[in-house]
Amino acid sequence: LEKPKKKKKKKKTNKQPSVKEL
Repeated sequence: LEKPKKKKKKKKTNKQPSVKEL
């Protein structure tokens, strides 16, 4: 299940570029 995309920084196709990774 790839629903909880909280700690998953593999798929960068979210709504916008995750700035939390930087």
